[in-house]
Amino acid sequence: MGQDTRDTSLRQATNKETIPGEVSGDSFYSAEHISVLERRIADMKVGRNVHVHELITDAE
Repeated sequence: MGQDTRDTSLRQATNKETIPGEVSGDSFYSAEHISVLERRIADMKVGRNVHVHELITDAE
């Protein structure tokens, strides 16, 4: 990318008062994902879908 192109991109971003490039939200905090997490927490609190596994340790 040449200096002129960088200057133009910076000037355009400054004029629009935006960040160059696409910015998207984090899907971790979507309403759908939060709903799934809340349901799983509720299940764990009443003992549903909870499984106990043996601890795996490093062999000496």
